Amino acid sequence: MMKRILIAACFAVAMAGGASAQQALTQLHADALPGQPLRLQFEAGSGIVLDAGAPVAADHDNLLLSHVPPGSGWIVDLPAVVTVEGAQRVRVTCAVTGVSAAVAGGSLGGAFELHSEGMIGASEHTFETGGPFLGRIVLGVPRIVTPSTNANFVQCDFVVFGARNGVDWRAFEIAAQSHPLISGAGSPAQYVLEADNSRLVSGVSFRRQVVLSASGYALTGPLAGQ
Repeated sequence: MMKRILIAACFAVAMAGGASAQQALTQLHADALPGQPLRLQFEAGSGIVLDAGAPVAADHDNLLLSHVPPGSGWIVDLPAVVTVEGAQRVRVTCAVTGVSAAVAGGSLGGAFELHSEGMIGASEHTFETGGPFLGRIVLGVPRIVTPSTNANFVQCDFVVFGARNGVDWRAFEIAAQSHPLISGAGSPAQYVLEADNSRLVSGVSFRRQVVLSASGYALTGPLAGQ
């Protein structure tokens, strides 16, 4: 049975993740050029954030990490802030779910319903960062099946690895058991651990909330019922 999801058009749904983390579901900017993958862009502030204030080298101040395999059906473009000492690599996993959207109540200013119709694309890639960085991550997502819906939902998750003072560290998220779009879903929890995950990373004070996943939706066709 299709899951029914009720959300407000252009309305960000905040989801707490642990004591200091938060995630927002946003409507994505979608660019469709003839013969090109659909580009789904997360705006500034809606991607990965792991900000401990470590210095960023000049050549890492606007870093582009890009992996777009041939035949990708989507290109997911995410802002990234990773300023923890010794950052070495970022593993990014993105899944695209096909959803059909229908106006609820006949008004775009109100809510509309999204009906999940299953995963239609998935990709995972590990980027070498060469240190702390600010920039964007661009990941191509190959199709699993040809979409037949008028909207896409995108979920991306990040794991960041590094070494600091000779001790390895890892930042990751344990996702909620329910789909993040479904009403009543649990909140994810974020962890930054070191020493084989035996303790919280020491001597690091994060300057803003830690965000290790990003969710968003894009309308790719007319809404049903218009």
